[in-house]
Amino acid sequence: MLPYLLVNVKSSHPAVIDKYTDDFFDVYTDMAAENFYRVLSQWCKKHNVELTGHMDLDHHLNTLNTISGHFFKNMKHNDRPAVDVIWAQIEPGVFTDFPRYAGSVKRLLGRRRAVSETFAGMGQGLHGDLMRYITDHQVIRGIDDFHLMYSNNNPDSPAESPQMPNHMLQEPFGKLIYDRIAVASAISAFGKFAGNTALYVPCYDLYRAQLGIGNLTANNAEKFIWEWVDEIARELTYMPCDFDYIWDEAILSLKITEGGFLTGSGYVINTVILPPNCTIKDEVAKKLKQFARSGGRIISVFRYSPLLERDSILCSEIDSLKALVSSSVTISPSSQISLCTRVGKGKTVYMLLNESTKDTDVEICIDNTGILYEANLKECSLKTVSTEGPFRFLSRFNGCELKVFVADKTGQAIKGLSAKAAERVCHWIPGQEVNGIEPFNWSIQLPDKNEISLDGKDFPDWASLGWPEYSGPMKYTSYFDYNSDKPNAVLCMPGLHYHAIVYVDGKEAGRTAYKPYELSLSGLEKGRHKLEIVVYNTGANEVVGTLEAEKRKYSKRFAHMAAYDRKRLKSGLLGPVKIYPV
Repeated sequence: MLPYLLVNVKSSHPAVIDKYTDDFFDVYTDMAAENFYRVLSQWCKKHNVELTGHMDLDHHLNTLNTISGHFFKNMKHNDRPAVDVIWAQIEPGVFTDFPRYAGSVKRLLGRRRAVSETFAGMGQGLHGDLMRYITDHQVIRGIDDFHLMYSNNNPDSPAESPQMPNHMLQEPFGKLIYDRIAVASAISAFGKFAGNTALYVPCYDLYRAQLGIGNLTANNAEKFIWEWVDEIARELTYMPCDFDYIWDEAILSLKITEGGFLTGSGYVINTVILPPNCTIKDEVAKKLKQFARSGGRIISVFRYSPLLERDSILCSEIDSLKALVSSSVTISPSSQISLCTRVGKGKTVYMLLNESTKDTDVEICIDNTGILYEANLKECSLKTVSTEGPFRFLSRFNGCELKVFVADKTGQAIKGLSAKAAERVCHWIPGQEVNGIEPFNWSIQLPDKNEISLDGKDFPDWASLGWPEYSGPMKYTSYFDYNSDKPNAVLCMPGLHYHAIVYVDGKEAGRTAYKPYELSLSGLEKGRHKLEIVVYNTGANEVVGTLEAEKRKYSKRFAHMAAYDRKRLKSGLLGPVKIYPV
């Protein structure tokens, strides 16, 4: 259809060609949205069923509106807007922001939940802490409902993951991981979103750029529009700043209120950021002018939009946005720490995620008052950080760690979190090894039932013990002398890869499947105790532990996932084990 239309273009002027292209884009995306997604929505409403589901290739801006229609037009008809998280689309240390697309639809259009189909096609090396990070990453961006998809990649891999049947869906660690995902999701749903900034998605420009991507000179000296949007999103994310994406149809539908756009979820957008060289249609420019007259701010990055030059502020460099965009949280030095802020009933919740794999020490400043608590999501407890705001304090983030802070002006705890267990919370801190109790007389039982002694200092990887292709449990045994008057202690295992069940004197003391690898021990009496730690690695070793195994197991359709699994071959208790009385 498009070639036929362009045959009738008498002018070679780019603006005329662009108009035909944009008109075609509107026609086909409207047809997809109205004749498929809207029809599904109508049927669901008639039968009292909620509609959700993701589009294909919704994890990149450059394919967001070219494969399955217009993402934002389609998601308008979903009760629960959704994205698909498969392969290695979310990886520690790598910036990606696509879950925020669904989160933005949820918040701008007033939907109750945003959904993610997560964990499909991630290989046999998927482990509990990676699952925690992948879901935390999405929670920060507005996803609060997870449809967990586990693929055993049959026939390229075992029918079930050796240490956890069907990829942790069952025993022994599934519930532990699910509970942690549920806690973070529930906290992110507290109150309402506290952001006020929106980043414009220029859908016409994305479509045109995708059509022209085969032109080798098209991007010779200029960034693609999706690169500009991603760079701005990265700057905002690690500022850190709460923000949403906004698009033409949202701009045209949102009501103007004092100070900006009133969203369907009740928060007000007072700042809209325009990427450079973006197309602004006349009707959208008119609405943005009304937005500016109501007190909203329009920030044009790098270049003014011609229709809005008198109504916008010019930001000549992306890293200058920090001076123009407000945030109640500042972090120094600059780090890869993202933010989600929720406010309601006299409390403000700050979720901060270190998206780097490296540990980092930072100073956090929070512009709020009341009492500031830090939440422990394992214990579901709170500990006091400061009793006087504005709050300024130092904090160490482990690689990929999520921290949650609560500024409370009421004295009433958030449902599910309390201060009563705070005194039992303790984190292992590098450099404090001398303060802990060191277990001794270490041994490990190998899969062939042979036992070997360990010195308790250098814990070898299972591959070096002759078991590179082994996936499953191995049991470590040691003893410790407990001389403290305190009956409670914390067992710290920072070198664990990747899951463990712990027994003290033959009785199960607890399980751990994600960082921090710590367990609370209770009822300890003075004297000598037997410590047994049953460690589980992942299914990666069985399929890629050696080149020979990889050739046998990963030779068909899903062979590309071997690259994911090769990163997750470490196995065992590979670091110090300490016990801290608390």
